[in-house]
Amino acid sequence: MTPDRAFVVCALLAAPLLMGGSAPPKGADVQVIARLTRTYAVGPLMVTPQEVINDNRCPEHGDCPAPDRLRLRAVLDTPNGSLSRVLALGQRQTVAGGSLELADVRPAVPASGSIAPADYRFTLVFHPQA
Repeated sequence: MTPDRAFVVCALLAAPLLMGGSAPPKGADVQVIARLTRTYAVGPLMVTPQEVINDNRCPEHGDCPAPDRLRLRAVLDTPNGSLSRVLALGQRQTVAGGSLELADVRPAVPASGSIAPADYRFTLVFHPQA
């Protein structure tokens, strides 16, 4: 991790405390709403969603014979280094003493079927190991 990135990690982790908030209780799930190409503290991870690989979710108010699927490429900075991972909607991946889940994606797919990359919002949840 570069010195600049280390500073950003420390600043992001300290921000809630400096603004009068509190850190989540130890062992609690950590949930973040994320956008593409921005970095977020999600539990012990710094997560940067890079790109939507495919979005095969069913259109809103439409018929859909197959289950919803979305895959997102993300860079995860862990205490042990950086990893590139593909996150699938609704699936957990074991990492850094817990699991990371891409729990939800917004907006819903419109009937036209296209969403601008800047409009995506991803709910990322870190579930600490019990």
